[in-house]
Amino acid sequence: MASLVRSTANRAVHLKITPRLSNIGESREIMRLFSEFGEIEHFRSLKYDANPAPNTIIVIFRDVEAAENCMRKSPVRLRMGRGPARQLEQERQEEFEQPGSMSAQHADSGSRANPFAAQQTRSLSTSSVNHERLPQPPPRQHPDFSGATPNFDLPPADSRIFQIDSNPARVQFRDQLDKSHFHGTFAIDTKSAAHQDLVHRCPSPGYSDLNWRAEDKPWLVRSKEQKMDGAYLGSGKRKSLMQIYDEVQGKARGFGDS
Repeated sequence: MASLVRSTANRAVHLKITPRLSNIGESREIMRLFSEFGEIEHFRSLKYDANPAPNTIIVIFRDVEAAENCMRKSPVRLRMGRGPARQLEQERQEEFEQPGSMSAQHADSGSRANPFAAQQTRSLSTSSVNHERLPQPPPRQHPDFSGATPNFDLPPADSRIFQIDSNPARVQFRDQLDKSHFHGTFAIDTKSAAHQDLVHRCPSPGYSDLNWRAEDKPWLVRSKEQKMDGAYLGSGKRKSLMQIYDEVQGKARGFGDS
């Protein structure tokens, strides 16, 4: 809890991913990769932000050293793709045939923590010049239309290379909260089916704002109430700024004469 109170200026990292991620499995792999630098407290994609940026992710580390180490390793290149299901199944079967092996335990825990772990393969490179050293996927096999018996083997692995650039995040998180869709006041659709259902299910009107809709009053009635009541009900007529100024000046003259 102490880290939540500390400033996020030195712990927030702005990640720019090229090309942009296409599913939640790839986003989860990015989070798992950067968690190796240190514990992550906040991981948020700006794809559905008020000002959307599909290829941008904001990461807040627990320690400043983890954020500095992450930016020091920039850019990070990652090859990620789906391997053949039959090959992955055979590898997992061979691992589980060895009782008590560490690989089997890690595979079991990884599959429970991440349902995409059994289908995602990745390789990491933190150098910007060794692009040729990355493992290349096997070439695609084009179908043979010569009339021979078709080959029903699984297709080769299809992968993409992601380049991740890390920079200090300059975003104001207070502004991010203020721009949220559900921050501050919002209108309630009283004619929707969900609202009508909640009205009957809500045990007490004080538990929600379903029955707290302001009563519509004519402008003449509202103006009379404002003249009669100022700050609160029964407080008297609301004073203008000039009346308050004259009242203060009169008291000042009274103190001066005395």
